[in-house]
Amino acid sequence: MTRSDRRSKAVEVVGSAAGAGVGAILGGPVGGIIGAAITPGTIELVGRAWDEIVGAQRANGAAVVQIAAEQASSDPETLVAELIRDPAAASLFKSAVQAGANAVEEDKIRALATCLANGFADGTRVNSELIIIKALAELDPVHVRVLAMLEKVRTAGASAYRVHEFLVGPEATPRQFLTSDDLSGPVLAVLERQALVAKMDEEDRVAARARTGQRDPVLRKRDESIYRITAFGRLCLERLGHIQIKRLLSDSPD
Repeated sequence: MTRSDRRSKAVEVVGSAAGAGVGAILGGPVGGIIGAAITPGTIELVGRAWDEIVGAQRANGAAVVQIAAEQASSDPETLVAELIRDPAAASLFKSAVQAGANAVEEDKIRALATCLANGFADGTRVNSELIIIKALAELDPVHVRVLAMLEKVRTAGASAYRVHEFLVGPEATPRQFLTSDDLSGPVLAVLERQALVAKMDEEDRVAARARTGQRDPVLRKRDESIYRITAFGRLCLERLGHIQIKRLLSDSPD
């Protein structure tokens, strides 16, 4: 029986068990409710879409390996064989491919490939490249856009309200920000958890105000934090192709 035949047979069997039977397969009271609405056509449709998603994930994971091999002036077979030989490097390989499979942006796939190529070329960089991969894996396009915005204002930093305003657009209001409609929190939480941004302490804020003349916004019902991009955040932005960091000690924002 071919793969297509097996899938058609599965659709036929599940379709004949529509209603309570499908609900039992899905499990629980909720399964019973939604199971009654499932048709064989929907199951087939989702199956085709799922195959496309899995196929795209495999292709993106393979792209990470292919690009890494090109950057390392190697071939994919050699690169994979060398990496999986060592447990630490194998972890780097697995993390890079998994993150690549879930990526949808080409710049992220290329950044992950660079991490993999660096770890392949120099075994001493495996741990540091793995840390970068873990951070990149957490980033969706919205996180990258906010990180790029913070890079542009890194001397003064940006308030949480300014981040919210950046995300919402011209219609953003302080009232929105002070309620559950605030969009800055979820985005900044991810960036802060990965050490890509940090809250500025009072000394930093005073120094920033002196340099820029910018005052903190007045929001009476909430303590307003000011965020800045970290050196690690700038490194990740560089990997994504958004900036180029001058390799000078005096250039470090930290």
